Amino acid sequence: MATKGSFDIGKFKRKLEKTFNVDVIEDIIEAIYLGATDIIKAAKNNDTYKDQTNQLRSSLGFVLYHNGQKVRQYFEATSRNAEGTGGDAGVQKGLATAEAVAQQHPEGICCVLVAGANYALCVESKGLDVLTSHTNHAKDFIQPYLDQIEQGLQELLDNGEL
Repeated sequence: MATKGSFDIGKFKRKLEKTFNVDVIEDIIEAIYLGATDIIKAAKNNDTYKDQTNQLRSSLGFVLYHNGQKVRQYFEATSRNAEGTGGDAGVQKGLATAEAVAQQHPEGICCVLVAGANYALCVESKGLDVLTSHTNHAKDFIQPYLDQIEQGLQELLDNGEL
């Protein structure tokens, strides 16, 4: 689901950079990165299914692009099951899937969260939660980090510095 601001971010960004040598886009990217990392970690800790190979949980992750360039990513092989050897394969599948989707959105900030294992949907179709419930509440994970940026900007406004 895409989100667009209703203000001229370019004008706002130039004012901040000129006045405070602040790159608000980098701050927003960091906020999204932190929130998306929280989403993936929560999904990986979800215990609604047994991941026998470690591939499914390892395929959970995200890429973060800005104007068509990858700026951050988070994929990590999971080893909850000591016998499972599919962690690295899961990371590769997840990363490839996320990058393919992100390439289709070359403008603005794009964060693609995925369960890249090809059977993730099959697991969810059985009523087991892999990633969906967490992505449905993405705003709850990301908003606190964006609120910190807003609070910092509000302090600058309140002090007459902006």
